[in-house]
Amino acid sequence: MADDAGCSILHVDMDAFYASVEIRDRPELAGQPVIVGGASGRGVVLSASYQARAFGVRSAMPVARARRMCPRAVFVAPRHRLYAAVSKEVMAIFGTVTPTVEPLALDEAFLDVSGALRRLGPPAAIARHIRAQVVGQQGITCSVGVAPTKFVAKIASARCKPDGLLVVPRAGVLEYLHALPASALWGVGERTGEVLARLGLRTVADIAHTPLATLQRELGMAQGSHLAALAWGRDERRVTPHVPEKSIGAEETFAADIGDPQRIRRELLKLSGRTARSLRAGGYAARTVSVKLRLASFKTMTRSRTLAYPTDVAREIYATACALYESSGLDRGARLRLVGVRVSGLVPASGANAQLTFDDRPVGWREAERAADRIASRFGARAIRPAALVEGTDGPDEDALLAARGSTLPSGVSTLVSWKLNRVCEVKDHRTRAGRKGFSMGGVVPLSEHEQRQLEQIEQALYREDPKFGRLVRSSDPRVHYKRKLAQARVVTHHVYLEAAAAVVLLLSLVWAVISWRRHLARVRPAKPAGATARAKGQVRHPGQTRRARMMERMEERWRRRQEGDRRM
Repeated sequence: MADDAGCSILHVDMDAFYASVEIRDRPELAGQPVIVGGASGRGVVLSASYQARAFGVRSAMPVARARRMCPRAVFVAPRHRLYAAVSKEVMAIFGTVTPTVEPLALDEAFLDVSGALRRLGPPAAIARHIRAQVVGQQGITCSVGVAPTKFVAKIASARCKPDGLLVVPRAGVLEYLHALPASALWGVGERTGEVLARLGLRTVADIAHTPLATLQRELGMAQGSHLAALAWGRDERRVTPHVPEKSIGAEETFAADIGDPQRIRRELLKLSGRTARSLRAGGYAARTVSVKLRLASFKTMTRSRTLAYPTDVAREIYATACALYESSGLDRGARLRLVGVRVSGLVPASGANAQLTFDDRPVGWREAERAADRIASRFGARAIRPAALVEGTDGPDEDALLAARGSTLPSGVSTLVSWKLNRVCEVKDHRTRAGRKGFSMGGVVPLSEHEQRQLEQIEQALYREDPKFGRLVRSSDPRVHYKRKLAQARVVTHHVYLEAAAAVVLLLSLVWAVISWRRHLARVRPAKPAGATARAKGQVRHPGQTRRARMMERMEERWRRRQEGDRRM
């Protein structure tokens, strides 16, 4: 065993992780070429046993190509929940050794064991202890690289697979590195490899002895400086237990190329929901939304847009993703083989400032989606989804019909709650019939009394989880809807009666006011002379006599004036 003094960095990498877990659970697969991946021709290989790798099968390879390369391979559908649970147990083993653990994926992690040397011994002994614990507790193997830096430790773990241990002493780092091909360095991909090959640089030693200025001129300042430092074994990065996420996203490869914009938007909706759930689970909000579009010709396009404020709401991410898709410049009917949604510019959700528009409500989409997250955590990820995704032909996963741990769902029944806009619009019941597996999303079928009681139990469980959400679910029942309409009709009728009664009272009050006013005027008006009253009555009763009387009075007046004039003369 090489000298491990000063080699406090360990890189632990599980051997063919997904395939090893499947072989552990199905011993009859031991010794056979096992490939874990999608069953369709568009699927990719997620993991391959070393028997399959002998035929050239590698991770990320199309399943169709892997099937041609290894016709006798046993293809196994992935079980991501199981892999995540096993990974959690493996990481717990690492945590018993040192708290300084930096997970890179489900199946690999960096460990800094400098603080565990006095308790567990030298780094090589700690690596053997970790390997024994993983085999004893999980029944799968891992490979461990021990080195003074993260970069060298990762190379060492890859060079000692499967089920190996390799220690690169501090004094032998350059000797070990310089014998490796140039492709072993981080950041050397296909294009960078072509540039290095054009310069005649085949090994790490060739890169190390190339002038820095040449590397920077050919590869760029950052890339050239990076490769030069790695070629001399310089890696100043430390093991960071909690590495902040830089971006979160999801993507989907279609079984067949699709060109229907409506289907593409539905896929964007599904991916936006997955991305938003990941954001909320990590406590982040994102500022930038990106869309990845891969054509049938394998040409890949990416479009991104920065929002005015960070968000973790699927509705806002989906709206931005659709806008990016529509403005991508694709020809009408262009067929896509892959669609992806990714968000970046992550900030803590607690410090994100959400901007409210005039038509927004204080409690809206964010609260509704968080309530949906709580329901999904209890009843399964597929228990709740947007209504636009309900009409798909794909049924739920086999484990989607199983209630989550601690759930109060009745056995064999899974609730599918669908919402559209701001309200829940339907609740459907689906089950796997005895003797055959199937999923039906057909028309509404009358439920038996037993099934109705089961659904009522589900609604009660939802109501206990979130009363507001439970009320929305209950409101989707047609009977509840009818009762609500009936109650609204009763309220409207009651209001009509009240308004009619108020109008009658108002009219009576007006009549009473007029009568009272006339009586008041009769009391306060002064009495007229009897003659005047009689004349007034006569005038009213005999209009012709009134005119003759007036004419007689005028004639008498003239007669008196004439007589007075004669007297004066």
